[in-house]
Amino acid sequence: MDYLMYYGMTHNPFDKSVKTVIKTIDHQELTFRLNYLVQTLGLGIVTGRPGTGKTIILRDFVGQLDQNQYRVNYLPLSTVSVSDFYSQLAISLGIEPAYRKAQKFRQIQER
Repeated sequence: MDYLMYYGMTHNPFDKSVKTVIKTIDHQELTFRLNYLVQTLGLGIVTGRPGTGKTIILRDFVGQLDQNQYRVNYLPLSTVSVSDFYSQLAISLGIEPAYRKAQKFRQIQER
């Protein structure tokens, strides 16, 4: 059975092309925290159970940022070592990652 018909939906609410986002309490809270990161030039990690709306809220938030002023990097591999994470982040920032973890961290901070 088609899940759209079963649940009486007209479209898939998790489709990337969805323009309407339901502003839940969780959406408002995460948006508040993301705005804080923007104001403080912070670095953040969003975690949560599958299906809780992380991606759609982030997509909505990023879509409202000035693309000329902000650069958003998405690192999908979450089960890596700290050194591997630093390497991924360095590459996404356009840096050739150093060999040692501490040097990678310093490169990222300087960038």
